[in-house]
This record gives sequence, structure tokens and C-alpha cells, in this order.
Amino acid sequence: MKITRSEKMNCLFLVSDEGYGHTVRQSCIANELVKKGAKITFQCRDPIPLATKILDKRIKINEYFNLIRLVKREGGVDVERTYNLFQNYITRSKEWIRDMLNSPHVLNADLIVTDIVEEAGVLSKELNKPAVAISHFTWHWLLRELDPKFEEVSQYLEECLSGISEFLYPPFSKHPEQFPNSKPINLIVRKPRKREEVREELGNKDDDIVILFAGGGTSVWRGLFSSINVNKKKGIVFLADLPTVSDNIKQVPKPFRLHDYINTSDLVISRGGYGTISETLAYGIRHLILVEENHPEAIENAKMLKKVNRAVVRNLNDFLNNPYDLIEVALNTKMNLSPIRSDGHIQAANLSLIHISEPTR
Repeated sequence: MKITRSEKMNCLFLVSDEGYGHTVRQSCIANELVKKGAKITFQCRDPIPLATKILDKRIKINEYFNLIRLVKREGGVDVERTYNLFQNYITRSKEWIRDMLNSPHVLNADLIVTDIVEEAGVLSKELNKPAVAISHFTWHWLLRELDPKFEEVSQYLEECLSGISEFLYPPFSKHPEQFPNSKPINLIVRKPRKREEVREELGNKDDDIVILFAGGGTSVWRGLFSSINVNKKKGIVFLADLPTVSDNIKQVPKPFRLHDYINTSDLVISRGGYGTISETLAYGIRHLILVEENHPEAIENAKMLKKVNRAVVRNLNDFLNNPYDLIEVALNTKMNLSPIRSDGHIQAANLSLIHISEPTR
């Protein structure tokens, strides 16, 4: 599908700052829309260095915090500190919406695209602009799962979401039936470089067993590496996407291209973030998920993958106590490694463009 109007369509992307995976998936859709002739403004904050590396150079990046943050600690989410952080959330959210309603790049947008920034639904209603959301969960669900104390914020976010024109959900999504005008799409991932090419670049032998610790930017996993004790073993190469204190775990040279290293690995060890899950499923890579005890999204992701035999799931502390035994289990467990179709970004771009020519509800 191509944009046929002589004037380029303006698309505004509102992207959650909670985790690098949100930025990666939305960048795939934004890059696809640029290929189709759209003019894109990509709005996020903390992953700005990542966004500048993975977005098409024609895309404008607007730095603006979009409100939602979780306070993490070792093993999951710190509920009390997160709750304290959310005490004035609704007030801040309405201030953010007011700022956005007067922002030129919002007013000039023909379409709003987001992952789980529910306030996009309010902008859509107020400005009579279509808004498409692409994600596998929402904040109102996550906050309700964390603690009943978040009910007021959860209800507010659910009301905001009601303004979304269409919700697109990839495989292994949580409660997609709750969302208005929802449609399933395929996985959204980047196309990796050839496995052999990356292994050669890393200096690995063809028969080496490559094991990747994929933690993203989470503080939980930054602390994890100070506890891991892996000895150098013949034929096993340990990689990580974060700096480590172990001489036996090598940091990958280009963490912003983590998908290349996932594709080249024999086993990925992660906390079960949806971005890492998507890439292991798309490339057919073995996955060991170490569950964080108090993180509903990661727990739900792990449950769904375990149910369909797409990953080995274990407790984080069990791994710290005996890493090699669990690595052996993960390497030898018979699991479904058939690659899953991953053209969801193309589907999302095409479905999004349809809304530009249609009036909003």
C-alpha cells in the first residue's frame, strides 16, 4: 500500500519509555510508514539514544516524557514506591494532555500511533483524529494486577483507552478481547543479519554454544550480573547486552542491534520481556526465562510461552544458585522452535494508513 496523495501524511508516534522493546517495535512500524511516504514524528524520552540508532534518518524525534514509569528492584516491581510515584498521576496526565493539545506536531498529525500510551485516546477524541494502538498489554491491566490501590488510576487509563480507533495485538497478548475494535497481527521484529556473519564477527567457532543474557535496560538485570558466577568452559561462549563484572561474559559490541545476537545464539536467557520473546519466537531460538517474582507482565508472558512449550521457565534465584544445571536443562529440553511469522509491522502500517482516509468515530 502506497500513499497516493501528493502531500505527505503526518503520523505522530507516542511511545512508552518503560523498556527498550516498546521503542524497537514502534520503530519497525514507523520505518515501514516512511517507506510508504509518510512523514513521522517519533515521541519518547529515555530510549532517545536507541531511537536515533534504529529509526530512519527521515524521522523527526521529539523528546517528551510520557508519564508512566515503574520502580524496579531486584526480582520485580517495587509496588510501594511505584504507588507513591503515581499519587498525582491523573493530574500530571491531564497536564500532559493539555500540553499535547496545544503542540504543533500533535495538531498537524493526520494519525496518532502508540503502543500503550492510553492518553492517545483522549487526543484522538478531542481532536477528532484517528489513533491506532499496537501492544500486547495495557497499563490499566498491569496496575490492577500489581495492587488494588491502583484502581483509580487504572479506571482513568481504561477510560482514556476508549478513544483509540483500533487496537492491534500480536501473538501472546494479554486480554485483547477487552480492547475496542481489536485485530490480531503477527510478531513485530527487526530482520537480523545472517547468523554465520555475526558469529564470525564475534570470533566464535561454528560449533561453539553461544549463550546470551538479554536484559535490556532494566536495573534488575544490571544488578544481576554482579551475582552471576559463570566459569569459563570449553565450547561455551557467554554474551550479554549489558556490561558485566565477569571476564567470562562478553558484552556484545552493538547492544542496539540485540536481535542480531539473539539470532546467532543457541540459548537466550532473559527476564521474559515481550521484545526478547518476540525475537526468540521469530528466529526459532531456545529461551530460558527467569521469572521476576513481582512483575505481572513478565509472569504472564512466561506462563503463555511455557504453556505452548516455547520456553523453559524458572525462578531467578534458582538460576543464581545453580546456573549451569538450568542451562543444561534449557539446552536439552525438547521445545517447539518453529519460527513464527513476523511481518506484524507491515500489517500495522497498512492498517494504520486505512484510518487516515476514514473519519473517526
